[in-house]
Amino acid sequence: MLLVMERYDKNGHCEAVDDYQEIYPNCVGHPLSEPYGIDPIFQFGTSLFDENLKEHQAEYYEDHDIGSSGVPYGFHHHKIAGFDQHPAYPILIDINLLPDRAHDLLTYLKEGHFLGFESHRLTAQFLTFNGNNGMFANTVVTMDFLLHGGIKVSHAVSGIVLELYLTPAHHVRAFLEIVFVACYIFTVFGFCKDFIRNYKKTKSVMSYFDSGVSNVVECVSILLGASNILQWIDIVIQCSAVSIHERFDVYEDLQGE
Repeated sequence: MLLVMERYDKNGHCEAVDDYQEIYPNCVGHPLSEPYGIDPIFQFGTSLFDENLKEHQAEYYEDHDIGSSGVPYGFHHHKIAGFDQHPAYPILIDINLLPDRAHDLLTYLKEGHFLGFESHRLTAQFLTFNGNNGMFANTVVTMDFLLHGGIKVSHAVSGIVLELYLTPAHHVRAFLEIVFVACYIFTVFGFCKDFIRNYKKTKSVMSYFDSGVSNVVECVSILLGASNILQWIDIVIQCSAVSIHERFDVYEDLQGE
C-alpha cells in the first residue's frame, strides 16, 4: 500500500466575507514542502524509543534533518508520479511485512504525527489480484481534511484483465481477432496488387490516389487497421509480462532429499 500525504498552510486569512468568517477566519494557503513530524525512535516517552540509538543519533541524521526540539524529522517530501502539482510525503507499506513489523510501522505513523493540523489530503493506493479471474484492481481512496473538521472520503477502482484468453468468451474473441487479421491481410494483398498494376501502367506513385477518393480512404483504412493490430500486440505483450507464470521452482521437489 502506498500512502501519500499532501499538506497545506491552513493559517491563511480568508479573502471572501461570509457568515462564518468571524467564527473561523482561517483558509487553506500555500502547499507545504518542509519536513515535519518526528522520528519516535529518538523521542523519549514513545513506545518506539530506543535509548541506544538516541546516543548515536548523529550517525543516522545530519543537522538539517533535526528539528528545533532536537528530534529528527519523521517525514520528508519527495517527487512521485501522479502528484506533480504539489509536494507529497509518501509512505510505502510492504505487503510482505510481518505482523510485528507492520504494527511498528503504524505506531511510527501515529507517534510521529503523520496526521496533523496541516494535513490536507491523504491518498491510499493499493493493488489487489483476483487469481480466479486473472484480474488486477487498482484501488485509490482519497481523504480530504476539511477546515470545519470533517473528512471527505472518495474512492476509485480500476480493473484490468491480464489473462486475455482464459474463458470461453475470450476464445470467441480470439477467433474474431484471427478473422479480422485474415481479412486485413486479404485487403492489404488486394491493395498492393492494384497499386503495383497502376504503377506499371502509369509509372507514377501518386497517380493511384488521383484516380479516386476511394483509394485514399482504402489507404487510410489499412493504416488504421495496422495501428489497431500493433496496439493489440503491444497489449498482449505487456499483459503477459505480469501474468501468472511459474517463475520459481519452489514446488519442483516437495519430497526433498
